[in-house]
Amino acid sequence: MKRLIVSVVALALMATGAAFAQSGSNSGAAAGSNAGRQWRIEIGTGLQPLHMGFIGVSPSAELERELVRKGQFFRENDGFYPSVILTGSCELSPRWELALTASVSWGYLQLCQYDTFGIDPEGQPRYDLRSFSKLGYRNVSPVPAFTVQGRYFWSKPAAVRVYSAFGLGITPGTSFIPTPSLTLIGLRAGGRRLYGFVEATVGPFATFVDGGLGLRL
Repeated sequence: MKRLIVSVVALALMATGAAFAQSGSNSGAAAGSNAGRQWRIEIGTGLQPLHMGFIGVSPSAELERELVRKGQFFRENDGFYPSVILTGSCELSPRWELALTASVSWGYLQLCQYDTFGIDPEGQPRYDLRSFSKLGYRNVSPVPAFTVQGRYFWSKPAAVRVYSAFGLGITPGTSFIPTPSLTLIGLRAGGRRLYGFVEATVGPFATFVDGGLGLRL
């Protein structure tokens, strides 16, 4: 699990790092010109992606066997799905940006324990499948997603900007079938380097709303 998370985050960092290096290498040539592109990195979170809610997250076969042995089970309709969203973007023109997003969503499901009512002949506890107690939430598995978007800004560069975005993403939650990503409206506000953003969006990395902080490199 840790390797998967590290791989997703490292991929996004490599993309934005490469962009930063390219920007730095061209800074001398662009010093006396307005043609230098702007590179940004953003980190945020949002409501659970569609694939987490509709397709669900299932525990591994190994974990399933462990739960059966202990008389435990997950209530899949009782859980929550936090996410981390990391985006690197490049300004193509004053109105357009190209953005690459790597995100990870976790499924935390309610873990329950069946009550016991004695011991069977083999010395194993007998479980009452009609009675159980809640043990708390447990992480099932992280689900990564990768999304490419084009962002169109409706306003000129300013302290507050409004934009929309569209693109495609892939995730194992949808068997890597390309999934549309649409941001109906996004709002970016802040200073010259550090800013905040919030989006009304639907796609592989969030559903309905996401937001966070960004840094212009």
